[in-house]
Parts: sequence; C-alpha cells; structure tokens
Amino acid sequence: MATFIVTFLVAPAVFLIGWYFSKPLPSEFGTYRLIDWLSVIAFFMGYLGLVFSGYAALGVKRLSDRYFARVRLPDLRRKIDKLAPQLGDIAEMPADQAIMAQVFSEVSVQVAALQRLNGFKNRKLAASIISKNRKVTKWLSANRSAGTLLNECDAMWDLFRELNEISLHVSTSIEEEKAK
Repeated sequence: MATFIVTFLVAPAVFLIGWYFSKPLPSEFGTYRLIDWLSVIAFFMGYLGLVFSGYAALGVKRLSDRYFARVRLPDLRRKIDKLAPQLGDIAEMPADQAIMAQVFSEVSVQVAALQRLNGFKNRKLAASIISKNRKVTKWLSANRSAGTLLNECDAMWDLFRELNEISLHVSTSIEEEKAK
C-alpha cells in the first residue's frame, strides 16, 4: 500500500508542484496566480479521483473472482472426485480398451476449468495433471497393440495421485472461503 501511495499520489503531486514553481513568475501577482493554483489543484483532484476509481475497480474484480470461485469450486470438486475412482476402475484394462475410456478427456476438461478459475491458486499442480494426462494417453496410443495393461503405465499412477491431491486442495479452498 505504501508503494501505491508513493507511486500514484505523492510522486505526481511533487512533480506538479515542481513544474509549477519552475515557471517564471508573471509581473502581476494578482488573480493570475490564484487561478493558476486552482487549476493545478483541480487537475490533481481529478487525478486522485481517477486513481481511486481504478483501485476500487480492482477491489470489485477481486470480490467478483472470489464469489465466482465460491460458486464454482464445489461443483468442480464433485466432478474431480469422480475421476480418480474411474481411473482406478480401468487400471486393469488392456491399453486398447482403456484408450476408449472417457475419463481421460474429462480429466483435461475439468482440470482446465479449475485452472481458469481466478480464485484457485494451485495452477502448477493443475498444469502437471494435464501433462500427466497427455503422457498417459500417448502411452496408451503407443501400447495399444501390445496387449499391456494400463496399470503398467507409471504416469497413470502419478495422475491418480495428483487428482486426489488436487481434490484435497479444492476442498481446502472451499473451507477457507467459508471461513472468510
């Protein structure tokens, strides 16, 4: 807050006052000097209004993001909670059958929706989940004809673990929002 005050309030005021006093003095000191001061003060007050309006708009944006996250997070948590058990169910399937499972596309969609949410702070974990999901689908495509089981893919178990982890982070975010 201190840098905000110095950057947007004090520095422009010092600049305006310095600029004003650097001008040569007129020969008459009467009303010209008063009108000049009033225009500088009016300009500075208009600038202050602009700065405070911008600051208020940022505050409203933060409140809006928090409200949207508060509404959206419970639904996303329910959907993400269903994904890890679905992965566990298809782990014993051969790669050629597991590749047809819808769960891999659901992981990408739900985690990307979570990533776009401004109130959610674990974007790095969400990006890791999307990356692991891509690795699993590439592994499935590469091993489709080999007859290997999905549970032999190391990235699948990392994906499973990270889905459970992000679900806990979402639950914690929801609880923190309720506490505020």
